[in-house]
Amino acid sequence: MAIADFPPSWRTAVSAYLLDVESRSSPSNRRFRESRLKAIAAWAGEQDINLDDYRKAHLQQFLIDRGKDGIADNTRYHDYQTAKMFFMWCFDEEFI
Repeated sequence: MAIADFPPSWRTAVSAYLLDVESRSSPSNRRFRESRLKAIAAWAGEQDINLDDYRKAHLQQFLIDRGKDGIADNTRYHDYQTAKMFFMWCFDEEFI
């Protein structure tokens, strides 16, 4: 899934966040975070959850669903860490 396919509220925030990440770190770090956010945003889109409406319970369900899909604990941990950083950034930048 490309960023252009994300729900509109997610697309704007994720694009801005990745630009910020890229300005402060390596291209590989940007790609890593993008891959994690793609999974989170895709799941939110499937659940019809706007960025403003996303809550901790949604993240917990996302992580549970990923575990049921056979995703490794380490990957799910990185999903969690990326989501945490992303939402803190969104709050600081007034996206949410």
